[in-house]
Amino acid sequence: MKNFKYKKYLPQDLGKIIYFDDVDVKTKLKDEQLSNILFSIFSFMAVCLSFFLFYYAYENDSLGSLYLAILLTPLSIYYLYIFVSNIFILKINVVCDKGIITLYLDKKEKLKKKKEFYFKKEYELHIKQRKNLHLVGRYKYTYDTYLEFSKNGKSIFELFEMQNKRFFDETIKAFKVYKITRN
Repeated sequence: MKNFKYKKYLPQDLGKIIYFDDVDVKTKLKDEQLSNILFSIFSFMAVCLSFFLFYYAYENDSLGSLYLAILLTPLSIYYLYIFVSNIFILKINVVCDKGIITLYLDKKEKLKKKKEFYFKKEYELHIKQRKNLHLVGRYKYTYDTYLEFSKNGKSIFELFEMQNKRFFDETIKAFKVYKITRN
């Protein structure tokens, strides 16, 4: 395994690194540039449409347009804000022997935020599937696999496979080893 160059952002109590996403921040952000531009255009058009609906409702006294504008405006502004705030942020997943962490780095490779999850011996791991209906074709279903960490039957943390299959598998292995070594 290559050397992890962002060790300074990891807490010491997470333990030894087992797996990490090996990505170059600048290259990855450059690869996502086209999709970022298209999503920003889509988000901006949704905001413009909501303001147009407000104007149309004002000019024509249309309650339907007003209701639609009231429903569309907060959602479109929220997604535009989320997108603009995360446009140059890259996510790096790390599996350690005592937990997992997700680092969010900017294009200058500085830490913006991080999400940590520590393993505990009282946690239980369940691999579950969620059924999704797709209306394309003849009502076909797909299944998303996800991990659910629970304590006394209550869900504490969920991790979805669709984001990164290798990260998903390494998390399962790390948690099983953790449970064996702690009992």
